[in-house]
Amino acid sequence: MRYKELILKLAKTKQIITRKDVIELLHVSGPQAYRLLKKLVDEGSLRCEGNRNTASLSDPVYRRRIIDVFVNSVYIFDDKIVFTYNFKDGTDTFSLKDVTLAIHAKSSDVADSASP
Repeated sequence: MRYKELILKLAKTKQIITRKDVIELLHVSGPQAYRLLKKLVDEGSLRCEGNRNTASLSDPVYRRRIIDVFVNSVYIFDDKIVFTYNFKDGTDTFSLKDVTLAIHAKSSDVADSASP
């Protein structure tokens, strides 16, 4: 299998890949991994979503990407909300009372922010 197919297979599996992922997958240097990713982006096979040096938490697209990476699922029940995360032991349960208090707390920015 060629490098391109291996990288695209990894991208389908992980959804978000980095230069470091390509280095580990193909055992290539950092500059070589960068060139391979750039070529795939230039030909339209991959999409570049920015980089960590220019990312801003005030950007709704970036906030959505962070949520997509860390949050696996959200279950809403009559009396609670359960968050499941993409890491070991990654489950939290919040009562609706806790959520309401967080939204109305003066120290919270949840009440003033739009959904990502």
